[in-house]
Amino acid sequence: MEAMAKGLPVAASAVSGVPEGLGDTGQLLTSPMFGNPQSTIQELVTTLKDWVSDATRRQQVGLACKQQAEKMFREERMIEETVAIVQAIL
Repeated sequence: MEAMAKGLPVAASAVSGVPEGLGDTGQLLTSPMFGNPQSTIQELVTTLKDWVSDATRRQQVGLACKQQAEKMFREERMIEETVAIVQAIL
């Protein structure tokens, strides 16, 4: 998420909350834990080659990642969710 907030393109494997955080931005790699780790490595290599050879695409992916991070972690949303949790407890 930090890389996304900085506008960097992100490639990450599908573990924990990564798919939800990444949304439809960046490159979601298959999890090496639940499949063929060599396949995950090949996906990463292909993605990096693509981004290295196409600066425009890399910048577009980075911008999309930044917009996703801003959408997910805007201050208003965080306050609303915190208030809702406190109200549910009370």
